Amino acid sequence: MTSLARTIVDIARTCDLPTALVAAESALSQDLVQRGDWDEVLDQLPRWPGVNLAQRSLELATPDCADPLLSWCRGLFLTLGLPNPLCAVSVSHQEHAVGRFDFVWPDQAVMVMLDRTDATTEVQLRRLRDLRKQEDLMRMQGYIVLTVTTHELIHQARDVVARINAALTRAAA
Repeated sequence: MTSLARTIVDIARTCDLPTALVAAESALSQDLVQRGDWDEVLDQLPRWPGVNLAQRSLELATPDCADPLLSWCRGLFLTLGLPNPLCAVSVSHQEHAVGRFDFVWPDQAVMVMLDRTDATTEVQLRRLRDLRKQEDLMRMQGYIVLTVTTHELIHQARDVVARINAALTRAAA
């Protein structure tokens, strides 16, 4: 039987970065595996195809990104050339919790929230109102806040990355 660490290494050797991060970060966030576990596996497979790719992919894995969709998106962003964001960042304003932002580039004061429109109309409306309040508070603090749908990420990934890149560039200017 194959160990979880070996399975994660095999995924990272043979799949794209988004897929590798989903597997690795899910296991890390649940304390099912430690970095040293897959390092041992990698040491045993020095000449196998994809080992260098696996090492690069697994170096990017973080236990802070516990949501598979966030892991996949972060892998997509990195693959398409964006800098590495922080994931699932809780933000407060004047001692009050504002909310959790899916991706944050703190040096550029850019935040991205995923709009996961997968609920009933009433729940969606409540989420939309809460989202607008959160965005307003962060904009008042000088942040650029973007909202991205899962549909856009799947079907228009390059356009999404271009929007984020434009925000990062504008913030750096």
